[in-house]
Amino acid sequence: MNQEMEVVKQTLQKKADIVRVELLEKKLEEMENRSKRNNISIWNIPEGAEKDSSCLALVTSILMEHMGFKEIGVMRAHRTNIKRRQSATSGAPVPRPVHVYLLRYTAKEYILHNAASKIKRESFS
Repeated sequence: MNQEMEVVKQTLQKKADIVRVELLEKKLEEMENRSKRNNISIWNIPEGAEKDSSCLALVTSILMEHMGFKEIGVMRAHRTNIKRRQSATSGAPVPRPVHVYLLRYTAKEYILHNAASKIKRESFS
């Protein structure tokens, strides 16, 4: 009887551990998704454009001067460390994208909305 009781206790402990691991995995996934929701990627910035300044200064400059934003909270900006690819049409190397981590999600929405409307205006001009 004691042996059976011990086996049941061990089985319950294993199931509790599995449930706990699954709960922690869900929390981790949620935290990762929340941290990524403030990110944007900017493509086609030529390699080396940030030589005289930091990537952060370059991105802030692009957002303020070219897109007309007055104040944007940029936390970090860096190029990806992916392998450089060749363009399918010209064979020239494609510049790596710049990943930007913004302070607020509303800033991301604002940037994407304004970029889309700017593209629409330029394509209909």
